[in-house]
Amino acid sequence: MKQWNAERDAALDAARKAAGLKVNQAKAELEAEAAQARLAIQASAGDLARQVVRAVLPVAAGSSC
Repeated sequence: MKQWNAERDAALDAARKAAGLKVNQAKAELEAEAAQARLAIQASAGDLARQVVRAVLPVAAGSSC
């Protein structure tokens, strides 16, 4: 019975470690994807700002203020 418990505990420990590695890998992948997304957003921010200015300026230029 003690041997069975020791084998079970060893198997559980190995499974926990494997699961922990998978979680850490998934976290690293998510962080890398988030970093890429941040870079893409930052890269497009200037273009989006120019589009907003182009869309707003004709209205502002024609206003009676």
